Amino acid sequence: MVADPDAAHVRAGRDDDAAATSCPTAPGSTTCARTSGRWEEELEATRVKILLNGTESGQFAQVDPRLCARSILWLGHLWALNRGGVRSQMSLDEFIAAQTAFFFAALRPAA
Repeated sequence: MVADPDAAHVRAGRDDDAAATSCPTAPGSTTCARTSGRWEEELEATRVKILLNGTESGQFAQVDPRLCARSILWLGHLWALNRGGVRSQMSLDEFIAAQTAFFFAALRPAA
């Protein structure tokens, strides 16, 4: 049985057994953690914790950790969403390097 019929890996045509075993679920649950929002929430919570630790220790500038955590997510999505613009100007590796440099520059504490 498929854990979640709306899951992307199910829509991609994987068979029922592969989809059900590749989708992380809570014990006793049939809801896919990846499509339920819990997976994204856990990733965001991890990014927020890292950003809070960095700002509290003085390694990062004082920033809104939730906003920065969301920005990390959207910087990653930009490549997929901006098919013609960015892709025609640079490779994926160049894009990642540029976005990483941009983000770390924004986190650098003032001298």
